[in-house]
Amino acid sequence: RVSQSGNTGNIHIPVDRNKPALKASRLNPALQDFSARLTPLSEVTATQTGAELMVDIQIENTGVATWESTGKNPVCLSYHWHDMEGNVVENDGLRTCLPRDIQPGERMKLVGLLRAPQSRGALRLIWTLVQEGVGWFDTNNRDSQFAVDVTVI
Repeated sequence: RVSQSGNTGNIHIPVDRNKPALKASRLNPALQDFSARLTPLSEVTATQTGAELMVDIQIENTGVATWESTGKNPVCLSYHWHDMEGNVVENDGLRTCLPRDIQPGERMKLVGLLRAPQSRGALRLIWTLVQEGVGWFDTNNRDSQFAVDVTVI
């Protein structure tokens, strides 16, 4: 029961059963612990500019919180491209969604989506995770990444 204009009573909300329901989404808490271990399972040493690749990567939740795969602020696999001096070439790589929630201590193999930058030369590819709308794992914990040098032609 609610009060509306000084009156108490039930509020009735009409439902049109011919229209699809809006999908509800969970609100995931912001992570405080950005601990992860990423291990390459396939090697990328050279690629062409703009090429799109699929790379096998094992991720492990070495933190204390569950990584939520859906809802607001899910955790995704992603990457950055830097030049050999550490300058950012591309910061916001493609996302690979987790197929399900990952519990602390759990590991999983993913096929990461990768797009090579338009810049040529010797570049550093940095794989990491991101909690959307919250932060990058490697920014909050330098150990939560792996880097590989790639020649982009």
